[in-house]
Amino acid sequence: MSKADDENVGVSIGWSWSGVNAKIKSRFLSAVDRFGGRRIDEGGLDSERRIASHKAMTEARVTLITAATRTLSKEIENDPELARRALQVFSRAERQAENVEACLSLALEDLKNRELPPPENDAGPEVLDTAILDRWEHYAGGATSEQLRERWGRVLSAEVRVPGTFNSKCLRIVDELSSEDAKLFERLCERRLRAWVPTCTTSISDHDVDRLVEAGLVIQSDMGRTLPFVEGSAEGKKAWYLHAGEGLALALRGDAKLPMNGLVDLLLSDKGTPCLPVHALTDGGVALSSILPHNPTSALSTLAKTIQAKSEADSVWIYKRVDERRWQRLQTEFDE
Repeated sequence: MSKADDENVGVSIGWSWSGVNAKIKSRFLSAVDRFGGRRIDEGGLDSERRIASHKAMTEARVTLITAATRTLSKEIENDPELARRALQVFSRAERQAENVEACLSLALEDLKNRELPPPENDAGPEVLDTAILDRWEHYAGGATSEQLRERWGRVLSAEVRVPGTFNSKCLRIVDELSSEDAKLFERLCERRLRAWVPTCTTSISDHDVDRLVEAGLVIQSDMGRTLPFVEGSAEGKKAWYLHAGEGLALALRGDAKLPMNGLVDLLLSDKGTPCLPVHALTDGGVALSSILPHNPTSALSTLAKTIQAKSEADSVWIYKRVDERRWQRLQTEFDE
């Protein structure tokens, strides 16, 4: 980073921005500037900050504290209780600043280390929404554990990558999420495809899914939710397609005997159209899933194998988009 950039935002970042989307850089630096511009390096807080933690306030905050101290000095001298409360306020503000700074450091690490495909045709703004940043600072300021700091760091990095991923409601859901429910949701999302998880590959119990419904991460549906396949052709035959996102699709051979509306309801039928029962994520669930590890190819392969295991041979295929018009069939274990 140039000296001019360092002076503008008050941050020293110890890793190269080479190859990083310019807007992503701009958004992150706007967040750093918003929260006081304290120095950050790639390992976390720099040595000066660790040694002199009480000097971490920005110049603006120090100036305000000095002015407030001067104004209240006489009152404090004559009122020990007021002095005690003032010390509590300053101590709380310092702890909150430390928590925010730690979350910023972890957000930077996530941007650096977690390789995600850049958003296509990034038309987002170069700075993050100040209202969202204010809410994020409020929650990050209370992140006293490493687990919470990592969570809020990833929330900020997700917002930097794709502005608008989180709104105020989503941030509140993240804040209220218990550690136990967070672990359940991470397990559920191991099999996530787009904004849904097939019920036949769900790795948690129905009771645990109900807990995630209560947490505001999964949509309540007493009758169950299904996704219909779309009729098409593959290998010169009629086929049914289900787009799984990220250039992947599941195909079912049109004339195959499938596990549909039988004793094993992996699939349902709507007037002859195969439908996949799923757990659908709420907006908050979709936002939170963006900070979790995601392997759609593995999730789709698990779904394909689960359906194929109860179907005729060579009934289930996986396709990957090559370009706007062409799809290529992927070699799978059950093709061998």
